[in-house]
Amino acid sequence: MQASDKPNVICDNDLRGSGSLNQDAAKSYLLLHIFPFVVGNVVDHSGRHWELYSLLLSVSTEISFSSVLSLETVDKLKEVVKEYLKLFKTLFPKQPFTPNQHYLVHFPKVILLLGPLLNLWAMCFETKHQYFKQLKKLMNFKNICLSLNHHHQKVAAMNQQKFNIQIE
Repeated sequence: MQASDKPNVICDNDLRGSGSLNQDAAKSYLLLHIFPFVVGNVVDHSGRHWELYSLLLSVSTEISFSSVLSLETVDKLKEVVKEYLKLFKTLFPKQPFTPNQHYLVHFPKVILLLGPLLNLWAMCFETKHQYFKQLKKLMNFKNICLSLNHHHQKVAAMNQQKFNIQIE
C-alpha cells in the first residue's frame, strides 16, 4: 500500500446518496482494514451490521488472500460467503447484490481450480491503470495512446537513470 491509497473523505451525503463511496480498489481494500480503528469505539460491536462487516473482512482477508489454503478452508469460505450474503439480504432486503458480491460465490471453485486467489490478484495492474487515468488529463487527445506511451517512456527512463546513479 502507498500513501496515495489513503481512502477519500466520506461525507454524510455519500452515506445517504448513491451507495457509492467513489473509492478505487486499493482505497477500498485499505478502508476495509482500517475501518475498525476509525469507528471502533462508536459502533456497537454486538449488532448485526457489525457481524456483516466481520464476515466480509473474514472473506476478503483471512481466507481469500491467504497464500496457502486447505480443503477445510475452502469449505469454510463457502459457508462464510453463504452466511454473508444471507445476512446482507436480511439487513438490506431492497438492495440488490453487486457484481463483486456475486463473485464471492465463485471464489471456492476458483480456488480449487487455480489455487490461492492471491496468485490471481490484479492490484498491480489496477495501480498502473490508475497512473494512466491520472496522466490522460494532461495529454493530447488527438493520439492519446501515443502521448501516454511517450510520457511513460520518459518517466521510465528517468527512473532507470536515477536507479543507475544510486548504484554507482
